[in-house]
Amino acid sequence: KLGMMVCYDLRFPELALALRKQGADFLTAPSAFTFTTGQLHWQLLLRSRAADTQCYLLGAGQQGTHGTRQTWGHSAISNAAGEIIAERTTAGMAVVTAEFDISALQQRRAGMPLMQHRRLSLI
Repeated sequence: KLGMMVCYDLRFPELALALRKQGADFLTAPSAFTFTTGQLHWQLLLRSRAADTQCYLLGAGQQGTHGTRQTWGHSAISNAAGEIIAERTTAGMAVVTAEFDISALQQRRAGMPLMQHRRLSLI
């Protein structure tokens, strides 16, 4: 199953956790982070939400200048451990791809059953 977040949603673990609770194995987050916030937080948030949920996270980042606004780009894919497994690190359009190992995802979740330990009733 695929769970969908959009841009600013990455800052809130509750949505990502709700999507995981509904059965998501993959989360997507098309985004248009500014250059400044992207440089500071983009990879940190992608990795954190992936690790929080034990889901693959696909972050498609808009890149370039749009009027007076410059966006960060750097599309990336994180695995369920929060490791970046594919990314675009240079300017310009690109397709970022990765292979997904569902058995490794299931093993990670079985070995560290975070969703069973969470106290979601507190939020």
